[in-house]
Amino acid sequence: MLKNLVNLAILTTIVIAVWVFISIYSSFTSSTITTNVAKQIDPIKPTFNVSVVSGLQQRTFVPTDLSETIILPTGTPESGTQSAQLETVTPSTQPATTDDSSFQSINQ
Repeated sequence: MLKNLVNLAILTTIVIAVWVFISIYSSFTSSTITTNVAKQIDPIKPTFNVSVVSGLQQRTFVPTDLSETIILPTGTPESGTQSAQLETVTPSTQPATTDDSSFQSINQ
């Protein structure tokens, strides 16, 4: 009886060791990166594209201050006449209120 238990313990130990080895081997050899991610992580080309850099230098700066005056063009390009309209944008912490009657007239 004791000999059978020793044989069972040895076989169980061998099976567990093989199982752990196969699990470790499969985790090292299999990739969890999808094809879309693999395309995104391709290395960047080491050449410097001068035309892109010059295009970046020619971009206009957009200010982030929301309380300054913004000039909006009015008119249509087809008519050939355009004028500039000044509009001051002031940020508000209160949500905009709407009149329900305007929604009813649009929906009718």
